[in-house]
Amino acid sequence: MRIRAPMNVSRTIPHCLALASGDGAMAAAAAWLAAISEQERWPVRRAARLHLVLEEALTNVLEHGLRSPPPPPMILVEYVPGEAGVVLRLTDNGRCFDPNAAPLRPLPADLDTALIGGHGIRLMRHYARAMKYRRRGELNELTLFME
Repeated sequence: MRIRAPMNVSRTIPHCLALASGDGAMAAAAAWLAAISEQERWPVRRAARLHLVLEEALTNVLEHGLRSPPPPPMILVEYVPGEAGVVLRLTDNGRCFDPNAAPLRPLPADLDTALIGGHGIRLMRHYARAMKYRRRGELNELTLFME
């Protein structure tokens, strides 16, 4: 079973996606990644992990990094295929944020005391083989190395 791309997505998928910080950014990124998944014939497990990690990274950018920056918000997502795995690179002009340096929220003792949210970085660290962050001038660049 493979994740299917929407019918309106071109058969030749660009390896780069520019997003605006709006309500449609997550849906556009999900459709783009699903189309690449179909084109590359990824196993469902790989596609699901990539989707989860991309969603968590974009959520951090959209909800925390791009809160009222002076310049117009800019997000660029790049896909780099490789024999050793997949690389996704997110570049944005939001506030400086290194997910590798961010502390993890403690795990709850049980589901009754669990709070919703705050575990996206834990998921990213778990599913990504490695994450590399750097600040280039006014831009954040997060590179996710996946299996």
